[in-house]
Amino acid sequence: MEIIDTVYAAAKNIAVYSSPEGNCEAVAEHALGMLLALQHNILRADRQVRAFNWQREANRGIELAGKTIAIIGFGHTGSAFARKLQGLDMNILAYDKYLPKGYVAAKNTANHALEKKTNTYIDYQTFVKESNYETIFETADLVSLHLPLSAETRFLVNDSFLAQFRKNITLINTSRGNVVETASLIKNLQSGKVLGACLDVFENEKPTTFSERETEQYKKLYSFDNVILTPHIAGWTQESKYRMATVLCRKILGA
Repeated sequence: MEIIDTVYAAAKNIAVYSSPEGNCEAVAEHALGMLLALQHNILRADRQVRAFNWQREANRGIELAGKTIAIIGFGHTGSAFARKLQGLDMNILAYDKYLPKGYVAAKNTANHALEKKTNTYIDYQTFVKESNYETIFETADLVSLHLPLSAETRFLVNDSFLAQFRKNITLINTSRGNVVETASLIKNLQSGKVLGACLDVFENEKPTTFSERETEQYKKLYSFDNVILTPHIAGWTQESKYRMATVLCRKILGA
C-alpha cells in the first residue's frame, strides 16, 4: 500500500483495496521455515554435506522451545505466525501500537465464525500474551516484524532500538525492508547483539539499481553465515496468488 498515493486516489474517488488476508498464511509459513533453518543450521549443513564435508558438532542447533519471541505487529500476518508457533512451546508476546488494547482477545472474536465452520478455531489468549516494548526489551530472545511501512515505522529497527534489548536477539523480517536500517543490522551482527537474521525484504530490492555504497553494504550482509535471505517471496505461493485475487474480488463486489 505504501506505493499507492491513497490521498490522491481518494481525491479522484478511486477506491483502493488491499488483501493481506490472502497471503498471511504463506508469509507465516515462510517465516517459520526461515527461522527453523537458521536455528538448526540447515542451509549451511546442506552445503557442507553436498561438498562431502561432514560437520556435526559445528552445526549443533538451538531449540525454540522455552524461548521468548516477540511478534511486533499483530494483524493478519503477525497473528498467523503466532498460530504456526503455537505447538513449539515458546513464550509468544504480541505488540501492536495500532490496535486498541485487547487485540489478542479481539482476534478470537474476529476469527471465530469462520474457524468454527472449518473446525479450526483457536483461542489466541491461551498461547499469546499482549505485551509492550518494556517487557519485550527485557525478555525477548527473538523478534519478528509484521509491520506496514510508514513514516513512523521506517528504520524502526536501528542502533538505538537494538541496544535496548537485554539479551542478544535473533531478528526476522518478512514485512517491509525499510523497517530495518541495513547499516545498523550489519553493525549489530558484527558485534553479536543480533545473533542471526531471517530477511525476506530489503531496503533496496532491485540489485541492478544498487549504488556503489549499496553494493558494498549488501555484499557484507550477504557474507554472514548466520543470515538467511530470500527475494521477497514469503507471501508468494500458488495458493496465495489465488486467495489474494479472491479476497480483492469479494471486497470490490461488496463495496
